[in-house]
Formats: sequence, structure tokens, C-alpha cells
Amino acid sequence: MSTETLRPNAVGDETSISDHSPSSGEHWDKVDEETTDDLATYIITTSGLYERDLFNLPASSGSGTINFIKIYLRCKGNGAYFKLSLKSNSTVTDGTEVLLTSSPWKNSSEQWNTNPADAAAWEWADIDTLQIGVALNSAASTAICTQVYVEVDYTASVWANKFNGVANASIGKINGIAIADILKVNSVE
Repeated sequence: MSTETLRPNAVGDETSISDHSPSSGEHWDKVDEETTDDLATYIITTSGLYERDLFNLPASSGSGTINFIKIYLRCKGNGAYFKLSLKSNSTVTDGTEVLLTSSPWKNSSEQWNTNPADAAAWEWADIDTLQIGVALNSAASTAICTQVYVEVDYTASVWANKFNGVANASIGKINGIAIADILKVNSVE
């Protein structure tokens, strides 16, 4: 199996979380880091109601059969709540509500085996339009999120050992060159 990691690279369709730090830039660039930076950049709310941010992702580069996606985040806030969120097609889905019970940072993840928009297997076209995010509810505290990303778990495509649908054993020559003398076809060995 293979994994492709995608991190926020632009504003998504919803930016409802009250604030971000530092105040320059956008919300997505506060949660996009590969190595978490905790309080150096983050999104934050003191609202007792859920607020959600969604983020766009770069185009995927994987191919093959998608097994599942898993969204990760890093949050903190004693007594605060969060839900991982995603948007596929026009459907916004929130994951399981999680209570933050102490102030140290909490790493969390949630896996979706199928696309909640249509209950079908994930396709690469779904991934290329996917938005991920988080919904925060501070309750009586402050809710902070510093990192959000998604991993796409997939089984890579395998070369079928055919040329234009004909098994290699049936092909003697390509463009007049004996198969035994050809090392690569379209740069594939």
C-alpha cells in the first residue's frame, strides 16, 4: 500500500473560526505545516458554538485503488470540543465530537473508508476536489488548532504487462524492433 499526504494550500468554502494567529495571512496557512509549530501559528475560537474552517488541497499525484482517507489534526483547549470535517462534492461532513480534557496538545485522526457524499468508494476525482478542516467549540474555554492534513491510503496501479491490450508474449516486434531488444516502452521498463 502507498500513502499520499495532502496539506491545506488555500481557503476552502467555509472560514467561520473566529480568529487566527499571527493575524497576517489566512487561516489555512496557520495549519498547513509538515512539522507542527504549536503556538507559532494556529486558528482559535472562544465561541461556545461550533465554528468550522474548510481548506482546499493541492491536486493528488497518486493512482490506483483508494482504500481510505484519514484526516489528522493537532488541537488543545481544556473542556473544549472539536470535530474533524470534510467537504466532498457539496456535502459537508463532521466527524466524531472529541472532548479535550486537558491543556496539553492532542493529536487526533478519523478515517473515512467511503466518500460520505455518495457512500461509494473514494475516487481520485473526489480527492482532487476534497476540502478538509475542523470545527471547534470552546465551551467554557479556548479551542486552538495548529495542524490539519489528510493521508490518502491506496494500492498503486500495477503495469499490466500488455502493450495496447496485447499480451507481451504475443508481440514479436514493435516498430520493427524485436521485443527482446527493447528495454523501455514510453520510459517504462
